[in-house]
Amino acid sequence: MRAGKSALTFVAAVGLVGIFATVGCDMPREEPGPLPRTTASNSFKRIRKSHGSGVGRGVSTYWEEGRRLVTPHDRVTDIRNAIEAGLREHLLRKQVAELNDGRRFERPSTYVHATVISLRPDIAIASVAEIPVDSLKGPFDDFILRSVLWPGGSLPNDAKRAFGNEYINCYNGNLTVSAGPIAPFNEEMYAISGEKNMGPQRIQFVENQATVKLHNAVITMTHDGTTVRVRVDYR
Repeated sequence: MRAGKSALTFVAAVGLVGIFATVGCDMPREEPGPLPRTTASNSFKRIRKSHGSGVGRGVSTYWEEGRRLVTPHDRVTDIRNAIEAGLREHLLRKQVAELNDGRRFERPSTYVHATVISLRPDIAIASVAEIPVDSLKGPFDDFILRSVLWPGGSLPNDAKRAFGNEYINCYNGNLTVSAGPIAPFNEEMYAISGEKNMGPQRIQFVENQATVKLHNAVITMTHDGTTVRVRVDYR
């Protein structure tokens, strides 16, 4: 009986491998990379899965919480909603810019880069900056290019895997969300909790250091003028 079960298990495993090979997919596998902190007692892993083949081959990133596999984009929905609600006034500000040919157009005047630093509880650090009216470059573009791991990234992103953030998405053209232990420094920054009835808390740095106390966590930050390094201690 045991031999029969072993044979069936082997056949099933071979069948699964065959299915993934047929559709051009690899089995999901754990891969080192940026992750927010969490208090969850179950496992929390970063999973990568390739799909397609040839020039159409792509790579997707998932977070595994216990037995649940979810995309970072879907997992941060609640904290992103809290960010958009808490900084709504900033995100809705507009300005009129001018193209080289003299045509004028309206666009956001404020840009927000939010870093998800913790899950369970969901906490983010939001950096807010004005967009110069005569510039087509975003205020946090350098940080994103230098420190954020893009989907499907390879060799140039090795350092970002160890020390950077995971790119999640850009929303409405002026809100970028990443996840990890660092954030772009700016004079206007906020700590935002995913819990209801908790608005943004302004972060005040003194001698390059700041501490924000939430009822379930203490956030300690240091900056070097360009990058904020974040530590989360849970209560």
